[in-house]
Amino acid sequence: MSDHRPFLKVEPSIAGYRDILAQVFLEHLPNTERIVTIEASLRKAAEAHNDDACLKLVELLRYPYDREEHARAEATDKHFPNATERAYLRWREHLERLYWQLPDKRRTGDGYIGDKRVDRFGPTLEKTKLLILGSVIYGWMPERTDESRQIFHFVINAYHPGFYASPTSKEFEGKFVSREQEDEIEKLIRGRAGTGSFSANAISQWLMEEEMPQEIRKILILSRARSGGWELAKRDIRNAELLEPFDPDNRSPQAINLFQAISEKIKEFDQRVAELLKAMQPSGYGNYWQSDQIGASEYVRGTISVTYGPLPVVGKFLGVQVALEDKCPEELGRDIFGRARRHIETWIKGQNDWRGLLVSLTVRGGMSALELACSAEVRPHKA
Repeated sequence: MSDHRPFLKVEPSIAGYRDILAQVFLEHLPNTERIVTIEASLRKAAEAHNDDACLKLVELLRYPYDREEHARAEATDKHFPNATERAYLRWREHLERLYWQLPDKRRTGDGYIGDKRVDRFGPTLEKTKLLILGSVIYGWMPERTDESRQIFHFVINAYHPGFYASPTSKEFEGKFVSREQEDEIEKLIRGRAGTGSFSANAISQWLMEEEMPQEIRKILILSRARSGGWELAKRDIRNAELLEPFDPDNRSPQAINLFQAISEKIKEFDQRVAELLKAMQPSGYGNYWQSDQIGASEYVRGTISVTYGPLPVVGKFLGVQVALEDKCPEELGRDIFGRARRHIETWIKGQNDWRGLLVSLTVRGGMSALELACSAEVRPHKA
């Protein structure tokens, strides 16, 4: 797409001859050869532990992918954001392969262990590796997709070489990671998990990974707490209180499965009852203003409460109680009773999968201390 645009941003009037030479050389190479040439240069700089040169070459390595994908987008009338994303993915995959081929340490001198002379080593190419890891971790998303898990495992292997490697793998043997490098990787993980895109629930899912270094688990725990704030803390406390009588840590798998199945049933039943209550008292002042007129509204005035049947039965009994306002006249109270009954009769027609469900309605109170009651039952369809 850009034969007229130089590959490198070189201003010949002020650039050195090496930059001009590199521009002319790279400009006339096909994209594939550019990638090979830049990587070969990067390897040469890495062998010499030239961190600054490697850093620039890693950045430069993305340009051919950008140019190629944008050229493809122009040729097919595709949107440029998609081209940028494809270029990033290809570059990231290249960086993941390249990372493990960089030297992991450099000789810093020698010393003695007892009377034996030994080489001493320290970290190398720290800025370059941090750039690679920062570029890769950008693709770590809240959803635990195969791609996100691959990225997470890559970063953890950089932090703790071979943590997610096969037991028979020799790839990570003797890999060196300094405490300073570990600190930087921890910062990357903390920063990525701390972005607004990682909700407390998303981090909870990542915490379910069976194995990860304890320091990384602590980072995710703290990120989850910060993301959820006080509302999450309240929810965790409430959930712990609900589960405490069940004592899940000491229950059998069968009991846990039964508990989950019953909980799902209770949840589904409660959601259906909530639909009934919403129909009886829909939100909005417009639904309420005529509700004190007989025959003019289906709004159920008063305080509505419900009761459910005792366990282990779920969805067999629903009690609906309506407490009338103290100043409600008898005639209006009877009209409200009719409204509530009609809502229940309509609702119960949609509950055919809850065979045997009995719904009891009671309306009490008002100026004449009314007490009206009726019941309805879900009956099986006739064949």
